[in-house]
Amino acid sequence: RRLVLATALIGMFAVAITWFTTRHALRPLRALQTAVGAIARGDLSARVATDGPDEMRELARSFNTMAAE
Repeated sequence: RRLVLATALIGMFAVAITWFTTRHALRPLRALQTAVGAIARGDLSARVATDGPDEMRELARSFNTMAAE
């Protein structure tokens, strides 16, 4: 009985950590997706924040450069 409870608690904890990590990791991509949509609708002033992991910063800088040109 304790083993089942412990397994269920560990499983719920793992799901919570996965949800939080995924949500946090995808936030910059969602911002980029929003900015791309704005550009597609003709709002050429759309820019994205250049923070986050190295790869995301580089992608954001490239997007902002593209949008400016």
